[in-house]
Amino acid sequence: MNDDKLLLYLGIIQSVFEAVMYTFIFSWTPILTNLKPPLGIVFSLFMIALMIGSKLYAVLISNRYQPQNLLTFASILAAFAFITVSLSLTTIEFSIGMYFPAIGYLRGRVVPEECRATLTNWFRVPMNLITCLSLTLKHGNKHNEITTLKKFQFVFCLCSILLLITVSVTWIFSKKYVRKVLQDELSDVRTGKVQSGETV
Repeated sequence: MNDDKLLLYLGIIQSVFEAVMYTFIFSWTPILTNLKPPLGIVFSLFMIALMIGSKLYAVLISNRYQPQNLLTFASILAAFAFITVSLSLTTIEFSIGMYFPAIGYLRGRVVPEECRATLTNWFRVPMNLITCLSLTLKHGNKHNEITTLKKFQFVFCLCSILLLITVSVTWIFSKKYVRKVLQDELSDVRTGKVQSGETV
């Protein structure tokens, strides 16, 4: 039962975080269109931020930081990036760079291998629904003004709320995951099995 709850929490985290990520991916160019920045440079900055986030994840893991804590940090960082307008676009890419290695590792630890692909695809159903709903929201009376700043303020506010929910779920997941790892290690010690070496 405890493993099922871990699986549920990880699924919620993945669905909501990635829905917000895809909403961002489809929104950043229309938001910046009126400013006419060099979109190639903006995209390059996003990719650099994503790479730095992934590399920082690797450095922190090698220094014994735990993936569940980094996942919580990435969710907090993403939530504050959407709440705070300045540097939000680059910061969200940085947090996505940390998110993917953390969720990948934890999915490998929590989701049973024999059903990992199936469950991961099921987690994508709510992600796609949330993304599609947020992208089709019409704010205001004009049906054809999809790229207006007012619409994106509403969508980004919704993304902020979703990410704050994700932060809460990652906090719960992290506590339960640590408890599970400790119980598994204690069980291994009692049965004489080799410990995993994972620290919490």
